[in-house]
Amino acid sequence: MRDVHLSSLFKCRKPSLGEKSVLNALGFGGALEGRSLFGVSLAREAIARYGRVIVVEGEFDALGWHAASLAVGRHFELVALGGAAKPTVEKFRTLRSLGACAVYLALDADPAGEAAAATACHCAWEAGIDVGILPMPEGCKDPDDVLARQGPAAGATHLFTLDRAEPGAAWLARHQLAECPPVAFEAAARLRALSAETARVMPASGRPGYAVILARALGLPAGALMEEWDRHAAETRARAVREHLRRWISEWVGRLDQGGLGDHLDEATRVLTAARMDLSRPAAANEAAPPDSPTS
Repeated sequence: MRDVHLSSLFKCRKPSLGEKSVLNALGFGGALEGRSLFGVSLAREAIARYGRVIVVEGEFDALGWHAASLAVGRHFELVALGGAAKPTVEKFRTLRSLGACAVYLALDADPAGEAAAATACHCAWEAGIDVGILPMPEGCKDPDDVLARQGPAAGATHLFTLDRAEPGAAWLARHQLAECPPVAFEAAARLRALSAETARVMPASGRPGYAVILARALGLPAGALMEEWDRHAAETRARAVREHLRRWISEWVGRLDQGGLGDHLDEATRVLTAARMDLSRPAAANEAAPPDSPTS
């Protein structure tokens, strides 16, 4: 957790008025950058109080709005992914540990920002957090631009009013259709495979709306598409269980001559029982979104 809080100490902006590039200090990158968030110390209390978090892309987006909070009288529950840093499941697990049940993504209005938002949806769902998308106001490319153009009060209203958030499942369906329009058989097959992997991590409450949007474009009944997702999830889980058992059996056999045989048999019973329970869980096992989440 300490690395998350100290992420701001490892970065700086290039000394040039013509570009907004951020430089990493030596040693800051890779796994460290992958688990670091900017602004956690400033937003910690607000995240715990509201049970949600607003995520922006760049450090200066976060800095600008935390400074503007003095003008609008609102302590923002806002953190930054860290510029070019990619969203990771670990970052969203950190936010969940701070009390966030829902995350609102206010990422840049450009192809890189949209790609980051798509990845962030997956990461947040895998971390057990639901997602809403806060689009940039018309004519603005990032939160820093909103602040510069509209000022603190109007900018906060036009960007951070949570009622304007689009559910992550609906936004991601439109994004995937734009990235992979099902105009040919191969493209439709890719979209179906992509949707199955997305549905596997998506909260159960988001799947019906997600299915309706994609099924319409694919020319399928939404129910048939959801059944396809359930089969994919069951097959994926079965592969994971088989791989886990193969690794465990190899190690377990090597330990058979150590300790009492009864202990080894008890261990085998526990492991196999757990595997059976895992396989028997419903394919759509994700919990429904919390009542105050973006999909409600």
